[in-house]
Amino acid sequence: MTKSFGLYTIPRLTTTVSPASPEKFYLSEEFKYVFAHCDSSSVLQVIRDNWDLYSKWMEESSSGKDTSTLKASKENVRASIGSMTVKCRRGTSVLRDTVLPGLDREMDENPCVRGLLIKDPQKPQSRILRRFGVIVDRGLKYYLRCLQAIQGSNASKHTIAHIYEKIQSEYDNNEQLIW
Repeated sequence: MTKSFGLYTIPRLTTTVSPASPEKFYLSEEFKYVFAHCDSSSVLQVIRDNWDLYSKWMEESSSGKDTSTLKASKENVRASIGSMTVKCRRGTSVLRDTVLPGLDREMDENPCVRGLLIKDPQKPQSRILRRFGVIVDRGLKYYLRCLQAIQGSNASKHTIAHIYEKIQSEYDNNEQLIW
């Protein structure tokens, strides 16, 4: 029935500027509304579970021949989603400043680290959230984000030492990220 009437079963992700310019699109008002009025964990799950449908609006085509206009539209959609406010384990944050929980138990306990509140964060499909700025792997970028998160807080010496130890252990293969 949904096909007969042209109804969507998931929120429409994008809207084109005009039918004459199909490569110029942006995040739809419908999707913005869903993000603003629904539980962010559920919205992220919709994105994750329907990535096969949504990815064409955000990832470069497999042919690698996207025009500059199309690339800019896709980047704009990713950036718009990355700037949405989401629930974290403690409070809220913009999506692009969050991390997946479960990467480091000690950092998960720190109230400053913005662990994303999402069902089944360790599902492999959760890795697509990196396209919006979410840190999905434990590594140098993760610990630099943790260090940034505790800046100006009353973090314990143990927590600070833990972060610096992890940064030091990751440094050898990632010198360019430190400098």
